[in-house]
Amino acid sequence: MGQLSTSDPDVKTVTDDVAIVTGRYAVTAPSGVGTGTFSLVMKQFDGRWRIVHDTSTSDAPPANWLICELDPGLRRGERFECVGLYSQRQAHPGRKSGST
Repeated sequence: MGQLSTSDPDVKTVTDDVAIVTGRYAVTAPSGVGTGTFSLVMKQFDGRWRIVHDTSTSDAPPANWLICELDPGLRRGERFECVGLYSQRQAHPGRKSGST
């Protein structure tokens, strides 16, 4: 089981019973440490603050990414094809290497 810690909290009151909290998090687990940012929407119910929405973003880049080539004339709802899934260690096919 891991341990979660938070830092750098910033609280913005939206109304008397709604607030947005942003900050940083760190998760320590046997598999390693993960860090990132978080934002919470909190609402007060019967005098107690509850999280109603939670979003977090890791500092680590994704292990893989999907590259899609989109036709400039593509309209909303139309299908498109993706080039492929690439890892961090693979070069992006559209990226040139070397110097210019």
